Amino acid sequence: MYLGPIAAGEAVVADNAGRIATQLRRHYGDALAIEMEGRGFLEAAHIDSGCRAVVVRGISDLLTGKSEADAIGWQYRAADAAASFFFEMLALEAVSQSDRNHPVGVHSRSEQPEAYPERHLVLGRAHEFHKQRVQEIAGPTPRIPVLDGARLVMHLIPLPSFDIPQPAAFSEICRNPKRFPPILDTAPRHWKISFDGLVTGSNGDGLTKPQRAYVYVFRSGAVEAVVSNIARGHNHDALQLPNIQSMVIHYARVYGAALRDFGIHPPLAILVSLARVKNMRLLQDFIGNAIMEDIPCAWLSADTLEFGDAIFEATPDTDNISAKMLYPILSHMANTAGLATPPYFDSDGNYTLTVACPAG
Repeated sequence: MYLGPIAAGEAVVADNAGRIATQLRRHYGDALAIEMEGRGFLEAAHIDSGCRAVVVRGISDLLTGKSEADAIGWQYRAADAAASFFFEMLALEAVSQSDRNHPVGVHSRSEQPEAYPERHLVLGRAHEFHKQRVQEIAGPTPRIPVLDGARLVMHLIPLPSFDIPQPAAFSEICRNPKRFPPILDTAPRHWKISFDGLVTGSNGDGLTKPQRAYVYVFRSGAVEAVVSNIARGHNHDALQLPNIQSMVIHYARVYGAALRDFGIHPPLAILVSLARVKNMRLLQDFIGNAIMEDIPCAWLSADTLEFGDAIFEATPDTDNISAKMLYPILSHMANTAGLATPPYFDSDGNYTLTVACPAG
């Protein structure tokens, strides 16, 4: 078995020494095969954004020796192999659809088996997306300007439609920007609809000004929430773990509920990172509960910290349920601060902290 890219284009390649074959070897040397029709088919499917599509090819010959391969029956064997693969994929898709139609309720990623076979692949792509976006947000020229200092970045990514535009749902989202308030706000002070998505911001002077926080809703329904300037203390080098966790718990629930109401349903992957935090202290408690210098903490040696993922299998109705579902992320954060378990959970596993600035 071979695993690798297939080149697709509207041209016949019939000669190993031809112009197109030479160009492919020079620029796309990892391609294992060439085909013509798949690219046009996928472009047509992409126009209808609600259409899911896949190309399955049965390859029966090389650029040379086609007649000999056809004569000994390789076309039939390739067609049989492609058909067998496709029917097996349809069977798996039937299981996937059944699972999506019967949600199982509240589970963390580690407790819940995969609802459809491609989930781990989509989740991997979601992590790559999150990592790339965090790099841009932490860089000197982010797409949306934010205030200096430490930044919390959170993504909610609908796994069934990770990067597929959802025009009907997105139209409703654009009509209701107040359902996506920036973190620590109850409503946005400014918003804009553009080619890429909907942006809501905290700065009433507009989105061209540096934002304390913003929310970016992509056309697929993926949500990016960023809040900056979150460090406290005289030197702005102290991060309050319970405060950061409460923001993640509460606003993940708020955005998840908004997506559900506009037709974008779980499972949702939640991914969280801290950026621009090198040489800062991650405090185990709020500064208000003690003198800052007396609060146990961990010094952060990396500029960016990624805390893995959690899955909303169903939309949480309360912060307590949201906290339980986000426990893998919260636990990783707590470990980073030097704690065995996240703070503000009681002995029964319930989240006890009341968010100071609820948005919904």
